[in-house]
Amino acid sequence: MTSLMGGRTPGNLAWLPRIRTRQISPENPTGERNSGARAVPDPTDPDLPHSKYSVLLGPGYKVRPFISVGVGETATLAEISGAGVITNLFITSNADDLRNLWLRAWWDGRVEPAIEVSLASFFCLGGPGQRHEVSSAAINVGPVRGCSSAWAMPFLDGARMTLENRGSSVVDVVAYKVTFEERDASDIPEQRFRAKTVSGEPREPSFEFDLVDAAGSGIVVGTSISWTAMRPRWWGEGEVKVYFGDDEYPTIVDTGTEDYFGGAWGFGRDTTYLAGGPVGERAYSGVFTGAPYLDSNEGYPREIVLYRWHINDPIGFEGGVRMSVQVIGQGPDGTYELRDDRLTATGYWYETVPVSPRGR
Repeated sequence: MTSLMGGRTPGNLAWLPRIRTRQISPENPTGERNSGARAVPDPTDPDLPHSKYSVLLGPGYKVRPFISVGVGETATLAEISGAGVITNLFITSNADDLRNLWLRAWWDGRVEPAIEVSLASFFCLGGPGQRHEVSSAAINVGPVRGCSSAWAMPFLDGARMTLENRGSSVVDVVAYKVTFEERDASDIPEQRFRAKTVSGEPREPSFEFDLVDAAGSGIVVGTSISWTAMRPRWWGEGEVKVYFGDDEYPTIVDTGTEDYFGGAWGFGRDTTYLAGGPVGERAYSGVFTGAPYLDSNEGYPREIVLYRWHINDPIGFEGGVRMSVQVIGQGPDGTYELRDDRLTATGYWYETVPVSPRGR
């Protein structure tokens, strides 16, 4: 947990090394010292669409709190040089559907993005992205759509972060904050944060759906799923499996979907073996596990949102790893049935890379 979350606890804050904290936001696009809140109100400036509210007060009075992103456009949220670590990312938007906003990030000048996710999936939000709150160690969502990430994101030779609007309408409010620390190169570890969103149906004949598929070495630190159950009955009988390298069989096999995400007995749905237990699925949000949203619609399809953080129990791998969930449920007679449910999942991991500037 020390390396993943920055090693910050209430008991050791006074022992942290000297750090230089910076923050990039619409009010300070570069994050440089002495450069914030310097925009001058100008209602005719398309880059200052909200400055009309501060025109009577002048600079320093919330002139540029948000940015806009046009249809098909990609906005640069942050561009940082040198060595450092992003310690917090906050973002919110009035977009119709947060599934249409895609976040990407690159570390150390690499060509391929290290992060490529939809905002809804990365922040464990279902549907269009304003149905529920999340309270956990890594991701928090406060009312309404206040999306915060606490994953530490180190880089040795620069970082870049963008937001793409894949929707069919202009998004006129995107508020964001990228908080980071300028660090000495010697402070930067070999690990780089990775996250990727994938969508689809389970593949045949295994009926597994991959949550993480990574090469090289590193540690898996989390998964989140928006699970759309397409037809009735219990949907979560499948096991979460971890395959190392090109192994034919998994090494880690969980006992059931709800168990992996910190629940049990169908999140309260199954009373067969637990007489007197609560009847009906119940949402919850915990420090490391949660099912913060369970659509109560028993007509189908219905959506379930799940997350699991491997902060105290990271899954270490060498030579690649594949982590999947088998999409099976219970048929009318109680036997297992293969399901054609649809899943959108984000995997979160740290990948070990050589510590050398501008390595490709």
